[in-house]
Amino acid sequence: MCKQPLSNGQLRLAILKGITLSGISLIMNLGAYTTVTAESGVSTVSNACDFIYGVHDDKLNDSQLIKIDPQNGFLIEALGPLYPGYDIEAVDISLDNQLYVAAGDETDKPGYLYRADMVTGQLTEIGPTGFAEIDGISFNPIDGTLWGWAQDAGLIRINPLTAVSEMIFASSGEFEDLDWDNTGTILYVIQNQYGHYTHPQNYTLDLGISPYLEPNNDAQIPHVLLAYNVATNTVNPICQNEIDSLVGHREIEAIEVLPDNNLMFGYHQSNNQPVLATINPVSCEITIPQGTTYQIATNKPYDDIEALATCIPLALPQSCPPEVTDTSWMYVKDSFVDATGLTDLEIYGMAIKQTGDTITVAINANMGAAGKNNLPNNLVGPAKVADGHVGFSDLVFDFNGNKSAVHFSLGNDSAVTSLGLYTEVILKDVTKENYGYTNLKSYKSHANTPSLGDLPLPNNYFDMNATYSMPMSIAAGVKVANDNYQPLTANELANLGLDFANGLNVNASQLGTHTFGFSFTKTSEMVGQFTTYFFTECINDGIAMIRELPGC
Repeated sequence: MCKQPLSNGQLRLAILKGITLSGISLIMNLGAYTTVTAESGVSTVSNACDFIYGVHDDKLNDSQLIKIDPQNGFLIEALGPLYPGYDIEAVDISLDNQLYVAAGDETDKPGYLYRADMVTGQLTEIGPTGFAEIDGISFNPIDGTLWGWAQDAGLIRINPLTAVSEMIFASSGEFEDLDWDNTGTILYVIQNQYGHYTHPQNYTLDLGISPYLEPNNDAQIPHVLLAYNVATNTVNPICQNEIDSLVGHREIEAIEVLPDNNLMFGYHQSNNQPVLATINPVSCEITIPQGTTYQIATNKPYDDIEALATCIPLALPQSCPPEVTDTSWMYVKDSFVDATGLTDLEIYGMAIKQTGDTITVAINANMGAAGKNNLPNNLVGPAKVADGHVGFSDLVFDFNGNKSAVHFSLGNDSAVTSLGLYTEVILKDVTKENYGYTNLKSYKSHANTPSLGDLPLPNNYFDMNATYSMPMSIAAGVKVANDNYQPLTANELANLGLDFANGLNVNASQLGTHTFGFSFTKTSEMVGQFTTYFFTECINDGIAMIRELPGC
């Protein structure tokens, strides 16, 4: 009888143990396969999701496929023979449970794609990808297409039957690993940032062995987490600052999307002490489990991690019953004294709930949705607030880099006029025309106990030092047809169960003078973890919420 797939807790433990096997491109498979026992010669069925498969780099470019059983004391076994000179760098499993591997450039067949037998480890050559080094490969969990990153070339899509590849997004530089999110719409990529360094070899079609080395130790340079958006064909940074700043200078070797949509990172130190960390791709918060240090003995044969992978999740159904999609009110509390300048600019709290496909947002503040007119004379005029009006920015929703925004404040400085939901948004800063702070660092230095609700100050989500660059209002976007946008009054929200006093755990007398909100029909992409935020247009105050919207 097949075993049950690993639980989320077992999976984390398995990966934790797995990353101590550095040099290994690790993957976990979905489904069952057949093995032959030596005693009887009879094939038995094992659940391949119970195993981790990998490839160990021995010496410079010798490759050994391995199989790890996390439910049997993490038993590690060689899978097939050692492949001298193959320089296998990337591993993943297709939706039909086929194991694929790809080569780097330290071989006479650089950038080649192979299929590996999951029982014998036998490699079957498929052919050259046309690129000299493949840093990582990942099958899309929805449509089954194979994607890879070619060093100093960019993002490619590979035909797994022929290895013929096409360039999707050209980009130079070194990238360690990549993996699809569970919806198959965002591809995460981890990059080593070498600045203006350019590799002297043409990595597009020059298929010779590279005699060149990277200019610095990977552990001594910053890393950045990127997200490729299929819908927009763009690659954007998720975490603007160094994502390894909280864990010191360690080389990031592998990323893997977990079932909860967090990413598992494998870090590797020069003294062979790998570190496991989890990062929230929305907030960029990094968590390092305590008590997980592990010493690798010098005589261990597997001592350098290259990649991580887990079972490909099953596709989600397209419709959900109400008990799955509906949420109660989710509240976030801001500091009640962190607005600078006018007390009218104070934001107290925000609440969000989902009912079916309808998202309802409520805001408590000292001004209404229309903002504030008739500013004091000392704030109005050229180089100040020319129109005498300061309002709220648009409300931005960020689902792992897929951003949309709601234009809810008539009269603000957004480039759009119709109220409602916009996708494919380009965001802009409007602080300068509202006589606002140049950046969040300046706001923080002037505010009393400043916060942004669920985001502390400082944080890794926003660039604290960027001048007049706050992505807060819509510069361009596509208005969602039939979004059913509806402004809501305080009474209408109360009828929906909103209770800011109870939700923020304060007396009603402590709340702001205005409660208002709106509802709209969400798009299919608005599922999972998200960050949503808005500011006053002068960024004298702001608030953010980090939560999760359910889906099936």
